[in-house]
Amino acid sequence: MLRRDSLLLCALAGALTLPASFALGLYTLTLDPTWQPLGLSEAAMRDGPVQRDTIVTVLALPPQTDPAAERALRAAISSSFDAFLTETRFQRREAAEAAIFYNVGGTELGPYHPASAGAGIHAAVQAQRLVRENEKPPGGTGRLPFLSR
Repeated sequence: MLRRDSLLLCALAGALTLPASFALGLYTLTLDPTWQPLGLSEAAMRDGPVQRDTIVTVLALPPQTDPAAERALRAAISSSFDAFLTETRFQRREAAEAAIFYNVGGTELGPYHPASAGAGIHAAVQAQRLVRENEKPPGGTGRLPFLSR
């Protein structure tokens, strides 16, 4: 009786911990936060609080700006960031004249005229890379030594 109860208890404990152990193993190998047990989902990472190295594009536009023109501007900026393999979040604020600002790690870059937004995109990506370099742990990439290749 004791042996059967012990086996049942071990099977129950294994069934409860196996998914978390599997996810932790995948997280350890890939360092992808979506695999972290009880970690962030992709939606939470996308919609959650802004990380320090996130690029926030602030569109300062007049109130009478055409919505189609604003959508086209957002699409153009997003595709430019995609070319750098990075993403941005958009915020909008009212202003007398159109201007674009890029916020990275507490630094605001701009104002840029919408026609010269590309120069600001390049500067924002470089600032993001600097912020990420400064946040790396000393002595490595954060991976386990035997996984580094």
